Amino acid sequence: MKLLLQSRLHNIKNASNETPECPLPEGDMYIYQDKRGPIPYNWQPADFNKVAIFSYYSQIITQPIGGYMSDRYGGKHIVTCSIIVCSLVTLVQPALVFATNGNLWVIGIVKGIAAFVEGLDIPACISISSHWAPLGERARLVTIATLGHTIGSTVHNFVTTVLIVRTNDWTVPFYIYGSLGLVLGVIWLLVAASTPDHSRLITFKEKFYLARQMRHLVHHDKKTVPVMRILKTLDVWIFIIGMVGHILILNLSLTEVKQYRQNIFHDQLGRDDILAALPSIGMTISAVICACFSDWAFNKELINIMTLRKTFTNIGVLGCPIYFLAAGFARCDRVVAEILLVLALALEGCTMSGIRLIPLDLSPNYAGFITGISNFIGNLISIIFEIFVTGQTKKRSRAEYRILFYEMLLGGFVTTLIFAIFGKTYLKSWNVPPEKKRRREMSTISRGSFVSHGSRVSRVNEEIR
Repeated sequence: MKLLLQSRLHNIKNASNETPECPLPEGDMYIYQDKRGPIPYNWQPADFNKVAIFSYYSQIITQPIGGYMSDRYGGKHIVTCSIIVCSLVTLVQPALVFATNGNLWVIGIVKGIAAFVEGLDIPACISISSHWAPLGERARLVTIATLGHTIGSTVHNFVTTVLIVRTNDWTVPFYIYGSLGLVLGVIWLLVAASTPDHSRLITFKEKFYLARQMRHLVHHDKKTVPVMRILKTLDVWIFIIGMVGHILILNLSLTEVKQYRQNIFHDQLGRDDILAALPSIGMTISAVICACFSDWAFNKELINIMTLRKTFTNIGVLGCPIYFLAAGFARCDRVVAEILLVLALALEGCTMSGIRLIPLDLSPNYAGFITGISNFIGNLISIIFEIFVTGQTKKRSRAEYRILFYEMLLGGFVTTLIFAIFGKTYLKSWNVPPEKKRRREMSTISRGSFVSHGSRVSRVNEEIR
């Protein structure tokens, strides 16, 4: 549906009397024509924006809940529920469009429900990873586990348009992605496990290795989440400030930069999809390279954890807007601008070995909840900033985009500076679950009582003698 709207808006813009800053690309633009005939739905950009905002709000408000539930009960079934519900909504969406005659409000409510459940998934993945990723392999394993969102975005940017163009049927991607999601959801349900203790596929040797490497760091049993102690910790709030800058730049990178390519270089649907997918591919490659280097440097004792986390955070959060700003000064040189945009998002991938790993450093037992809280606050501030930015880029000119990139750089600099000066990666005392502490105290008391009783018996025996 979004593709149809973009195609129609592109036609309107090209038909207007406005003179574009950069010349229009050569060749005919693809105009979507559905095989069922003209699209009868009166879809407007403002309505699409409202649906997108509603879905976005629904996704972010559930992230702290997803992190809490995953840390307390395990994340496997939360991820399963998220995959199944989102896949079912994707499958029924075309039928819903036909049944409601394209009523975007009904569609928005259904998509909001899917986004509500999807928000549980992100912190749940971090919570599961904390039980499987030893400190020496943390960057690689967590990066690989969380790259699914980036890879999915890459596939969407390229494959979706190809499917629609080849079939002249906008419903095809919904059926393919929905069916694929159900299959993957069933596989996940049968194979995955929240912790090594619940896995049926892990070998005894592997389980022993994980138990030895993660001893006293992670507890696999059901546990109480110390919400207030977490929220009263200064290092957690310093991390949240750093995450605000990261999320702000990432969200603007995925939204405004796409609009920049469409408004300045006049991206054409069905022709420039490979170029649209290149930044996500660059981010994926850089994330893997940085993760491998991070674990290698730590295991060789070349660089400590805190320095690694801060270095990769600075590279990602500051390097990304710098390259965006350089692209804004590339005038109408499409090749140079595209290279700079790809490099910008490639640097953003470094943050997966940086600030994204801080929750697991501070508290592996409660990494899901810390991630959920930071994502919630970071996305809220990002929404406020994007509302402010939207009013600044009404003309969609290169000068306005350069101002936006300056503001991104300023926001990233302030938040990263605070994180670089005050951020810590030390394991917190409240990482030990309250249940474990009580067991230890009872064990100590029992041993103390036994020793005390034994000494009294010895004194009595001496008096008898």
